[in-house]
Amino acid sequence: MLKTSLYFVVIALVALLFSDLEISTQNPWIELSYMAWGAVTPDFSVIWEFRSALFNTLVFAFCGIFVGASFGIVLAFPKC
Repeated sequence: MLKTSLYFVVIALVALLFSDLEISTQNPWIELSYMAWGAVTPDFSVIWEFRSALFNTLVFAFCGIFVGASFGIVLAFPKC
């Protein structure tokens, strides 16, 4: 158990060497003020993009359910 945990720690430290830890802004308070202003004044023109993304998500979900159920039914019969 301890040996496995040590492996995970070593993997995490190696991954840390390759991670991107760059700070992309000089003043994070300006970025937070932009986020707060966006929360107070939302842009409703992107609703149509949201609707198409939601429709896409639902179509993929129903297709996944259909394929999974189809394979499940086909694979369930040989066990009977």
